[in-house]
Amino acid sequence: MDWQPIETAPKDYQEIITFSSNGITIARWYEENQEWVHQYELLSLDAVASPTHWMPLPNPPESK
Repeated sequence: MDWQPIETAPKDYQEIITFSSNGITIARWYEENQEWVHQYELLSLDAVASPTHWMPLPNPPESK
């Protein structure tokens, strides 16, 4: 999985990993406000900036 430009990110409410100059978060597109809503901060430098890149979440581990 490589980082991709945010313009190519899906806008169908699925959670994705986003990168901005201020950190890495899990986010999803919020259509009504036309913005990325950050769900969970993975690495943050306090302020949320507009994401520049994204990648899909990895698949969860398989149950045994």
